[in-house]
Amino acid sequence: MDINKAGGVRQPSINAQWMTLRSFVRYPIFQFGLLLRLLLITLVLPKVQEKWFVPFLLDFLREPSIDPWTAFWRFGGDTMAFPYGPVMYLLHLPGVLLGGLLDIQLGQHYFAMLGFGLTILALDVEVLLSLKQLLGDCDEDLLRFYWLSPVVLYICYWHGQTDMVPVLLLMVCLRLLRQLRPRMAGIALGLAIAAKLSMILPAPFLCIYLWRSKRLSGLLWEFAIPAALTAVFIQGPYLLFSPGVKVMLLGSPEILKVYQLSVNFSDRLHVYVLPFTYLLLLYAAWRIGRMSFELLFSFLGVSFFLVLLLTPASIGWFLWAVPFLVAHQIGGGLSASLPVFGFSILLIGFHLTQSSGAYLRPFGLDMTAPFPLSAHLESLWLTAMVALGGALAARMFRTGVQQNDYFRLSRKPIAIGIAGDSGSGKDTISAALAGLFGERSVASLSGDDYHSWDRHAPMWRALTHLNPQANNLLAFSNDVLALMEGKNVVSRHYDHASGRFTKRQSVERNDVILVSGLHT
Repeated sequence: MDINKAGGVRQPSINAQWMTLRSFVRYPIFQFGLLLRLLLITLVLPKVQEKWFVPFLLDFLREPSIDPWTAFWRFGGDTMAFPYGPVMYLLHLPGVLLGGLLDIQLGQHYFAMLGFGLTILALDVEVLLSLKQLLGDCDEDLLRFYWLSPVVLYICYWHGQTDMVPVLLLMVCLRLLRQLRPRMAGIALGLAIAAKLSMILPAPFLCIYLWRSKRLSGLLWEFAIPAALTAVFIQGPYLLFSPGVKVMLLGSPEILKVYQLSVNFSDRLHVYVLPFTYLLLLYAAWRIGRMSFELLFSFLGVSFFLVLLLTPASIGWFLWAVPFLVAHQIGGGLSASLPVFGFSILLIGFHLTQSSGAYLRPFGLDMTAPFPLSAHLESLWLTAMVALGGALAARMFRTGVQQNDYFRLSRKPIAIGIAGDSGSGKDTISAALAGLFGERSVASLSGDDYHSWDRHAPMWRALTHLNPQANNLLAFSNDVLALMEGKNVVSRHYDHASGRFTKRQSVERNDVILVSGLHT
């Protein structure tokens, strides 16, 4: 995987997005995937959409309300109908309402479902375009691993889940963050959280990425404050004052899945596996120290995947990991793509025995009921799926994190030595490199600080600065090695204006060590 090195590039215009889409359209594989999606949208009616999502959205026609959750709940609607936030509601509402109005005119019960499906298709295409911006020029691989992903096709177009909304907003957040646009990235993350509360999960990792990078640490509050304000402004009033949201969202069985996998500590105390694992992953991210964006992307993927494996996750949750699995497969060859494909087949097969399906309207087939196996076979299937998923997560960590060049370099600071005669431009080059890495990321040592005497000492009549004996090279070497080992050092500074040494002052360890002088 080669995350696009697009730092500082502005958000692509609508015209640029359109040109990118046109570049995909010329591929037969894109045309096939689009045709397959349109056929599924047209012919397949997912049960969760027909029973829950679409009726909830259509309730707006009966009673327009700024609090549709409470209106639907008080009217006797199913409390499982829409356990999502306002952003999810607003994105799906236009297509369903237009289809619903058409259904009323024609006496049908079809076009509202079609509007819901076409909305998912539009979001699906936007995720593809966002991955293009994030992962660079790998069109054929993106189409092969994302556009034809069996997991995407099953979750979105057969089972009918809506998690494409928070996935898209998270990808937009990462893309904007990569472009050094922290405020807009924070707003995108806030919108993702206001679409689905589970998108709080990546927020601490993104903050750690900014906080631990001295070059980017100044952007942390520019990112975190807009993210928090956006989420609170949109979602907060509903969480506090909406009885329907408290019942349908906070009281959803999905929330309780966090606590289902646990280890008994005593008769009344439990250690919950998911929160425990999540905290360990946060600690691991903190221990990594500074991250490149590519390393952040890989670590997010591993973290998401482990969280999904260690909880009885709903099928829609697995859509969160798809972009990271795509990145893992690009450039990884068969050794990467085969395990992902195998896991996808096991995942879909398992949920065919556990989750609802869809109606095939033209053929009159009702395939909404799961296809249960015996409990023993289902448990064996689940065991195989989790085992392969664990092996895949380990491979993602090894190739995406441990073998990442930046990760290996980050175990110790990068040291750059600049040597040259007086007036040759050492300080100029040092200043340029400090600007490249960022002043906050650099610790500098100068050989002039290790002269044995100041300018006024009589010894300079016999020796020049070029003579090794006129410099404390042992102290110079020891301080450089100490900084490379992550220790702070105390050193005096040679003032060229006065020709004297200053008082000793601390030089703190840092990501990059610049060493310049006659004897570097």
